[in-house]
Amino acid sequence: DGKTTTVEVAPPPGSSVTTDPDGSVRVDLPAADGTGTETAAIPSSPSEDYLVSADPYAADREVAQLVLSSGGRVSIASDQNPYLGVSDLALLPDEPFALVDIGLGPSSQWSDEIIRRLPSLPALWGARFTGTEFDSEDLEYLLKCPNISSFAIQGTPLRSSELARLHILTGLNTLYVSCDQIDDEWAFLDELPGLRALVVSGADPAVFAALVP
Repeated sequence: DGKTTTVEVAPPPGSSVTTDPDGSVRVDLPAADGTGTETAAIPSSPSEDYLVSADPYAADREVAQLVLSSGGRVSIASDQNPYLGVSDLALLPDEPFALVDIGLGPSSQWSDEIIRRLPSLPALWGARFTGTEFDSEDLEYLLKCPNISSFAIQGTPLRSSELARLHILTGLNTLYVSCDQIDDEWAFLDELPGLRALVVSGADPAVFAALVP
């Protein structure tokens, strides 16, 4: 109704309240053992760490909108549909959803913001960046997505010698690469014991020779 209500709370006996130059309120409370005081600082404004969105899936929707606006595709999961592929921004449902798979390709408009926000998607298990600018710096963000199980990077600047870092993604079971990305004679495979499928495009028999005992 436009009115402001002020509630004053009296500190416990034996305590004191002071305001620091930065605006923080300092409360000196009586120590639990009865000797001296214990200090608690109350920030003048809440930290972002304590700000909780009313919609726990807000980040999923925002990133989905970014991907679709960039010409990519997404797959989402909701109470109404456990798996739905979407390629048109207008087809995103109004109901809350989790973003489970994203895909950007050669015709997509590259967006660093999408990559930076990957760690905010706890349900993400699929990431496809075929023919894009996805590189080793971008890989750092993907490594913060613990549920990734399928990863496609054909035609990107990444080389196989950089893929050993994927070992921290313990759920990764499917990897898509291009033959011309192999620069370590497949040594990266030794670091990915959980991998169950390796899909290689542009097959070159000479490159595969290193896999033969």
